Amino acid sequence: MSMKEQVEKAVAAHEAWKQRLTAAIDSGSSTFDAGTVATDNACDFGKWLYSLSDGDKAADFESVRSLHADFHALAGKILGLATGGNKDEASALMSGEFAALSGKLVSTLNAWA
Repeated sequence: MSMKEQVEKAVAAHEAWKQRLTAAIDSGSSTFDAGTVATDNACDFGKWLYSLSDGDKAADFESVRSLHADFHALAGKILGLATGGNKDEASALMSGEFAALSGKLVSTLNAWA
């Protein structure tokens, strides 16, 4: 799969996390584990990203890796808050920090591809 295809797939998958996190905030539960969500090498894109050899890494690789890791750490935090009964704090992170980080990740991924 080409880098562009990987990025398109990753953008769609990470967009789905907005819906999953919103559902978790609304319901207070999730089938996902916050600790697993917080790791950046468990999703398909993360696995692919960490499998790249030095020669395959594009110039902005480190920015993408860092933003992707930050995205997962924040998603895991929000999920933990949501399932732990901290709906207001989780909602505030979703509408503030998560929205900004998600937008930056998507734009960086698209530019990278």
